[in-house]
Amino acid sequence: MLSSLRLRLLALVVVALLPALGVLAFASLAHRRLLVSDARAEADQLARLVSEIHQRPADGARGLLLAVSRMDRVVSRDPSCSAQLAPLLARDPIHLNIGAIDLDGDVFCSAAPQRGPVNLGDRRFFREALATRDFGVGEYVVSRIVGAGSLGFGQAVFGADGALRAVAFASLDVGYLQRRLDALALPEGADVQVLDRRGVIITARGHPERAGQPYDAARLALLARARAPLDFPGVDGVPRIHALQTVFGSGSEPVIQVVAALPTAAVLAPVNRITALSLLAFGLVAALTLLAASWAGELLLVRKLKALIAAARRLSAGDAGARTGLVPGQEELGELIRAFDEMADSLQRQEAERGRLEEQLRHAQKLEAVGQLAGGVAHDFNNLLTAILSCARMIEGELPDGHPARQDAAEIVAASERAAALTRQLLAFSRRQRLAPQPIALADVVRGLEKMLRRLLGEAVALEVVLEARGGASADPGQLEQVIVNLAVNARDAMPGGGRLTITVSEREGAVPASGHDPGLPAGPLSVLSVKDSGAGMDAELQARIFEPFFTTKAAGKGTGLGLSTVYGIVAQSGGAIRVRSAPGEGSEFIVYLPHHDGPCAAAPAVTPAAGGGSGGHETILLVEDDDALRAVARRALQQRGYTVLDASAAAAALAIAAEHPRPIDLLLTDVLLPDENGPALARRVGALRPGVRLAFMSGYTGDALGAELPASAPFLPKPFTPAALLAAVRRALDAPAP
Repeated sequence: MLSSLRLRLLALVVVALLPALGVLAFASLAHRRLLVSDARAEADQLARLVSEIHQRPADGARGLLLAVSRMDRVVSRDPSCSAQLAPLLARDPIHLNIGAIDLDGDVFCSAAPQRGPVNLGDRRFFREALATRDFGVGEYVVSRIVGAGSLGFGQAVFGADGALRAVAFASLDVGYLQRRLDALALPEGADVQVLDRRGVIITARGHPERAGQPYDAARLALLARARAPLDFPGVDGVPRIHALQTVFGSGSEPVIQVVAALPTAAVLAPVNRITALSLLAFGLVAALTLLAASWAGELLLVRKLKALIAAARRLSAGDAGARTGLVPGQEELGELIRAFDEMADSLQRQEAERGRLEEQLRHAQKLEAVGQLAGGVAHDFNNLLTAILSCARMIEGELPDGHPARQDAAEIVAASERAAALTRQLLAFSRRQRLAPQPIALADVVRGLEKMLRRLLGEAVALEVVLEARGGASADPGQLEQVIVNLAVNARDAMPGGGRLTITVSEREGAVPASGHDPGLPAGPLSVLSVKDSGAGMDAELQARIFEPFFTTKAAGKGTGLGLSTVYGIVAQSGGAIRVRSAPGEGSEFIVYLPHHDGPCAAAPAVTPAAGGGSGGHETILLVEDDDALRAVARRALQQRGYTVLDASAAAAALAIAAEHPRPIDLLLTDVLLPDENGPALARRVGALRPGVRLAFMSGYTGDALGAELPASAPFLPKPFTPAALLAAVRRALDAPAP
């Protein structure tokens, strides 16, 4: 039975991981669709480029033949026109021959030497010029006069009386077209083929031997019908994205066609690499999760159940004094089982919200997809962390000093706080954290951090602070401090042998040009923060990747790769831009630009320890939270401090309590995002029922708060939080003036 319970616990963990795997798979598919769409557009653009290159020689041939058709010797069909055209051909690098044909198809004029009579009456350009009495375009042929591959053009020649006298012709050198095509700088693996109206290959990039061979008629017809790029294997069997363009046509018939193709494997290589790394990381996390679940099951369930079974067996054997030896409060086993069931229900609700997640994922762009995934996971992850962290804190507080489980509880608290810090970093680089911007001077912030920075950098790094201006800006001072500290730590790590770090605050007028990672800033007054080190510097390739999440040049275990991406996210969310100046051996300078604020600035916040838990009270609190485990933990923490707690899992239930409870309700503490209504809307409706009720909000994903209109005076409690943080926020809300 115990083995079955252990297996069921592990199976539950596997089921809990499956939705995350599904989200990973969906993100990969969405990324693949985006790359294929971009590649189709690129293939179509490539085909257009090649078609334009071939259009110019064709247009040139038409202009040339119009001039030839007006020569007197050509109009009079004088054979001496061959000598007249020979110098013209000698100066022409793209034509094999220029001449004229009588109405019977016999060549009477040829700039290239003839070995004997030649009849071209069967050539397509000749018949088309006669039929249209205008310009005609031929097909790929081997010239009967020159003996090389060519594409013929014809122009009707008229006498002074308007009668059709002959057809002037020019043979375009296919070798010239092949050289032009081979010289193009195209994407690696690109395949381009130029076809005549029959579908015969005129030129093929890198494969001159294909000239004169027929292109696959079925593929060509498929591309012509689709009128859009299509995916199918090329002639070499390699899957490619094909696009078709027409150089020009006679009526509705294409005369010269260009088929451009890009290899599908090269297009999908980036997403395949990211998917492989993601699956590897997911597998590692899954393995660690299963090991942790097995250990936790043994410690928290199996040992207690073994003691219970042993006591039951002794009792059945007649030992009336048999006891389990377990500490009081065994009902927590049932609460634990219900918590896991509710976690599965929460994951099912995530599946029901798949439509919303799909819409977010469709909007994702390259690196932004990572940020959206972090934001989407943060809400439920922070709910779970709050329950874990709060329970561990309460267990730690209830155990006497020296108890063997107290150290275990402390380890759980420390691990949970590290996980919470990682979540905050994820939200920072994805720009989904809630900021509290206020007018502040960059110089004051740097001055307030100077002592701490000197301790952080150590004696080997000399810190120089240059405050050229006050640098007024509108920003969240706490997040701005995080930017400065992260840049300073990054600079310190770039100077393992010591060096100099210079932090400069200045002001300037101008614009910040767009870069590869942000659109820049428009012209105007700017406040500038510069952090410059004397380290090893970076090359251009490294600079292009430093703001990517999880990218790091440090050894394994020495960094998460989120420091600079967090800086980028905070600066971008604050309406600013960040630039890097660096070269190998010349150090690095990170420059933060923020729109200048030209008004009075608030004092920089003092760096103080986190506030402790608030005192208790006797007030009545309406707690609204849809996560049952989290709600139970919060209710217990509040009740232990003397508060009366009325709890609800949804807005509808909370409204019913607000309407029916016979005594006053002093505070509404609600999650920002509820299954049936958001927190601010619920607060307005409860306020209508209970005038004067105070408000406090909480959320595990501060993106919920970003999109909601929270009252400025109401405390906001980000998850995960400890019981002390919860009590402090509640006391602060209750002590605030009534609305």
